Amino acid sequence: MVRFGEKLRVTKELDPETLEAYVPSMILQPLVENAIKHGLSPKIEGGSIVIRSRVEEEKLVIEIEDDGVGMDASEASAHPDRTRIGMANVAERLQVLYPNTAWMTVGNRMHGGTIITLHLPYLAGTSDIEPPWVDSAIHEERSKTLR
Repeated sequence: MVRFGEKLRVTKELDPETLEAYVPSMILQPLVENAIKHGLSPKIEGGSIVIRSRVEEEKLVIEIEDDGVGMDASEASAHPDRTRIGMANVAERLQVLYPNTAWMTVGNRMHGGTIITLHLPYLAGTSDIEPPWVDSAIHEERSKTLR
């Protein structure tokens, strides 16, 4: 991000109700990195990223939106786990941590750029420590692929 300097603008639009919500570690970072690497870095003039959060029907909804180059039609319409490695890891973690109760959508913005939306169960709490089931669920799922 250093090479972007003033060319990178980050805006946070966070609903105060979501500030105590549990968000698994390493869910947002790969998505923001993808926005910078694949969306904004091809643009000479740089661009912006907006991170939004809200609660909607007992779900924590998080959006990462950029005004970068967007995705081609095949990438945007593909399931998130077939597009970029960072998004594939996020999609896998969501499925392992929240089977059938969390999902991610990826789409192009009308005027250029990409928007990624996460829908997670709304779990409030101030602990920085992941619930104990997180590590064991991920370990168990990854162990299946090593057998």
